[in-house]
Amino acid sequence: MDFRQFDDAREFCALAEELLLRSEAENGLLLGIAERLAEQSGVDWAESCCLPLLCGVEKGGRLIAAAVMTPPHRLIVTPMSAEAAGALARGLHDRQIGVPGVVGPGDAPGRFAEAWSTLIGQPASPGRSLREYWTDRVDLSAASAPGRFQAATMGDSDLVLRWTAAFWCEVGEQTPGQPQTMRRRILQRQVFLWMNPGPVCMANFTGPTPNGIRIGIVYTPPERRRHGYATALTAALTGHLLKCGFRYCILFADLADATSNNIYPKIGYRPLCDYVELNFPRAAWTMVARA
Repeated sequence: MDFRQFDDAREFCALAEELLLRSEAENGLLLGIAERLAEQSGVDWAESCCLPLLCGVEKGGRLIAAAVMTPPHRLIVTPMSAEAAGALARGLHDRQIGVPGVVGPGDAPGRFAEAWSTLIGQPASPGRSLREYWTDRVDLSAASAPGRFQAATMGDSDLVLRWTAAFWCEVGEQTPGQPQTMRRRILQRQVFLWMNPGPVCMANFTGPTPNGIRIGIVYTPPERRRHGYATALTAALTGHLLKCGFRYCILFADLADATSNNIYPKIGYRPLCDYVELNFPRAAWTMVARA
C-alpha cells in the first residue's frame, strides 16, 4: 500500500471518484468538500493560513482509501481497513503533517486514531458521535410551525453571522473565515430563514455531490426554541432542494441532541450511518505549518 498526497483537487476527485461514489451519501461530507475545492480552487481558502489536504492510500494503482482536511478542522476519512489506516497515518507523519483530529463513518476514525496515536505517542480523546440522515422525500405535513420560508439577503448578514458564531460555539468547533464564507453563501442563495414575522431560525446547504446535497447549519436562538421552527425550516429547505433537482439530501445530528434526532425522522429523514469524531492533543499537531 502506498500513501499519495494530491496538489490538485481536480486530480484527487477524478481518481477518488470510483471509491467515493460507491457509497456517495455515506461519503457525502468528504466528497462535497473535495468537489467544492476542485470547482473553486484557491477561493474558499484564500482567507486561511493553511491549505487544504487531499490524500489517500493506493493499492495496485487504485485508490482504496481517501481523506480530506481543511485546517484547523479534523481529517475526514472514508471507510478503510486497519492496514490502510496505518498507511495513511504513516504517510502523514513522515511528511510532518499535523492532524488535529479525525472524523468519518464506522470504524475508520478509530483505526486511524490507533495508528496515529502510536506514531505521536499520545492518545486520542473522544469528540461527538454523529448520525448521518438521508432522505429523497419530505413530509411537509409534519412541520406545522407558523411562519414562512425565505432566502436570506445581505441585509440579514449581521444576524446570520451572529447565529453562525453562536451555533459553532454551542458545538465547540473552530471556524476560521466564517464571515467571508457565510456572506458568500448568502450571495449564492444558500442560506435560508424561517420568518414569524421576523427571523426566528436559520439553515443553510453546502457540499453538492453528483446526486445529493448536504444541509449544514440549522440554528434557532434559545429564546425561540420549542416552537417547531427548526422542523419547519428543515422540511421547507429539503423540499426546495429536492425540487431543484437533487435526488437526495443528507444532514448530521449529534447523537447527544435528542431534539434533533427526534425531529428529522418526523419529516422523512432516515438514519444512514454513524460518524465518530476523535481529537488529538494540540501539541502533537501544531508542529507543522502547511505552506
